[in-house]
This record gives sequence, C-alpha cells and structure tokens, in this order.
Amino acid sequence: MAQLYSTRTEKKALKLICSETKASDWLFGKLDDAFFASKETRTAFKRIKLFARKRGEIMTWDDLCEDPALEEDIRSGLKNFKSEVETTRGRAKIVFNRLNEYRQLRAFAESHIKVDEMLKAPNVNLDSLRETYDNALNKSRTGAEQRMYTIGDKRTRSVVKNILRGAKNSAIPTGFSVFDKKNRGIFRGSLFLLAASSGGGKSAVVSQNMDDMTQWGASVVMFSLEMTEIEQYMRALSRRTKVSMEKLIDAEHKLTNKERLHIYKQYREYEADLIKRRVKHSVISPDSDITIEDALHSVKHKGYDVIIIDYISLLSGADGDDQVRKLGAITRYAKIFAKNNNCVVILLAQINDEGLVKYSRAIVENSNNAWLWKRDDESKATHIIDVDQIKARNQSSFRFKLLEEFETMTIRDVPKDYEPPERPEIDEQPRKGGKTVKVRRKEFML
Repeated sequence: MAQLYSTRTEKKALKLICSETKASDWLFGKLDDAFFASKETRTAFKRIKLFARKRGEIMTWDDLCEDPALEEDIRSGLKNFKSEVETTRGRAKIVFNRLNEYRQLRAFAESHIKVDEMLKAPNVNLDSLRETYDNALNKSRTGAEQRMYTIGDKRTRSVVKNILRGAKNSAIPTGFSVFDKKNRGIFRGSLFLLAASSGGGKSAVVSQNMDDMTQWGASVVMFSLEMTEIEQYMRALSRRTKVSMEKLIDAEHKLTNKERLHIYKQYREYEADLIKRRVKHSVISPDSDITIEDALHSVKHKGYDVIIIDYISLLSGADGDDQVRKLGAITRYAKIFAKNNNCVVILLAQINDEGLVKYSRAIVENSNNAWLWKRDDESKATHIIDVDQIKARNQSSFRFKLLEEFETMTIRDVPKDYEPPERPEIDEQPRKGGKTVKVRRKEFML
C-alpha cells in the first residue's frame, strides 16, 4: 500500500513555520489541518494557529517544544526531532508540495474505503457514489471537503435556524449608518469593491471603514501598497484626534507640546481599548512586490475578520498585456478566499473618466458589494461624496451620500442640518488686450 504520510516531513514543516522568516509566513499561510496526518504534528499545528490568532505572531520552535499546553509525549517527540531545516522559500515550496501529495493520497484512500463499504451494501445508490467521488476529487484539490446541503437533511435545517436567529456576527457594519441601517453591513464571505476616480479619496474612505469596523469589534488588516505605515497611521491619528493633517505632516514645527501630549494620550486610550477587546488594527506596507495569494495567505491564520488591499492594480501579477484576465482572476481568488475563510476582503480600484472600473468588468462581476464615486468640481466644492452602489448582492441597492472632511481624513454620514459651503467667489480681473478672466479666490484641495 502507498505511504500516506511522513511524520518527518510534517515536523520539518512545523520547524520551518517556527523559523520567523518570510518562508515561514508563506508556508504557514498555505497549510491547514488536512496537511498533517499524525496526532502529534496535527495537535502542534493547531497550537501554533491558536497562538498566532491570540498573539498575532508565530511561536518559536523552542517555545513550541516547551509549551505546557501540549501533552508531554508530543513535546518529547518534537524535542527529539534534531534535523536542521533550510528556511528558504524554495525549501518551503518543496515541503509544501510533499505534504500536498500525501494529503491528496489520503483523500483518495478515504474515499476508496467509503466506496468499498457502499458497494458491499445490498442496494447501491449511484448518486451517493458519485457524490463520494466528487468530494474526494474536490478535497484532493483544495484540502476541504465539499459540503452538500439538501432540503430534508439536518445540515440544511441548521442553516435555516441560523438565518432565523439572525446571527449578529454574520455582517460587519461599514460605520456609515446610511448604508448599515438598510443592509446591516457587509456580510462575511463577501468581496467588497471600493472604486473612485484618481484622487477621489478611496484610501480615506476605506481607512474610515477600518476604524469603524475595529470599534464594532472586527479585527482588520490593510495591505497598503501605495502608502507607508507612517502615512497610514498619520491619517488614523488625524481622524481620531481631529488634529489636521497639515499639522501632523510638519509636526516638528506646527505641533505644540500640549497637542503632542493630547494626541499620544488619545492613541494610548485607543490602543488599550483594542487590546482589552482583543481586536487587531494592523497595517502592512510590503517592501517588495506581493501577489494576492501571498497577501491573503500570509494573514490567513491570524484571525482577521476584514482584509483590505489598497489597491488592486499595484499587486504583483496585475499588469502586463493580459491585464483584464489577470484582474478577473485576482478578484475571483479573493472572492473564494473570503467565502472559505468567513471574512470580508475589500479591494480598492480606480474608475475611468466614463465612471467605469478600469481594466476589467470582471472586478465588479466578482464582487458582492461595489461602491463607485467620482470626485469632480461639484463634490470638491460641497465636500459631498455621492456613492453609486452598483452591486449589493441580496441587499438593498441604492445611492447615498457621505461627507468628507479631508483636513482630518474623516468620512461620515451627512448631518441633516448640513449646509455646503458657499462656492468660491469669482473675480473678474483684467488681462492684456482688454479682455477679462474669471479667477477663483479659493481652491478646495484633497
């Protein structure tokens, strides 16, 4: 009979995961429980996952070997594994491929046992046989068994009961009551697209979402492919403290000591609140090109409820001659990831002069929710963002307005008593030749 697992290879994978390298993050994101066959390695892997979810980091090999949460025989087995493991990305791929082959063999072996039992029964149900084979094939490809829901079985009844209970955690509020009152928020398992014209405030809107979602209780991580972590947290400080971006950008000369103390105090209070509630507000600013697979799998086991990519066209593999197909594939992958991991993936994109998403219609088609807006002279003058909700699967689709206060990078619902500022006055100034030219006294800037 073919060998169905290798405890040695599984321990190599665990040791590589605990190496605190980029290869470690890559491999950790690619694996799940189905890749480990022995009780010893599977239990250890589950412990690493639990530690990563609670602490936001991966434990070292020494810590794993001494972890009191593991049984003595498991700790002893890990300690006795003395093999040195290369911590390169190439070695991580080799280990992953070997584990994946064993996982596929186990999936087919399990299905063979089930089919053998079914064939020994007095009556053979062909539909059940086909389902068993289909599940085995799917499991060999993805590592997860495909679950079928049929009216009349217990599994489907439990789904109906969950719907009627109205599970509170099934949707994550965006923070904008004009949307959330009608639609509750963005449902878990969704791909959420935010698209606007260049300079339209995409990052400001999604950063506001990020703050509001963490306040609600969701852990959120943003991959900031355009801005540094300093720029991102500068915006977050401005939004929370209402100290203008202008001052924070030139903090050395424009902030008083009193303002510095006020800002830092506000930050520490926010920090303490998130730590107390075990909610994570994280920013990742990669120092090299990153694919959608690398991004999503690097945080897969850290328990984030929302993952933001700012923005899609800056991902590695999103450009080139075949860009339309590539962007469609990226959004499809993000959608499947969101569904399989019960989270929300938010992608940012640009729209063109005609108000359509650049490069690929599939970006919109693959989205569960899609918000589009243009920032033209009218919106600059009124500070109103007019959001066109072009996609809201199983939700109410409608246009709505938000108020931007870019001075402090704040986006909020438009107050009922809000009155847009008067348009900038226009003077007529003489020009050579006796003609006049209209000149605005004030410009509205992002």
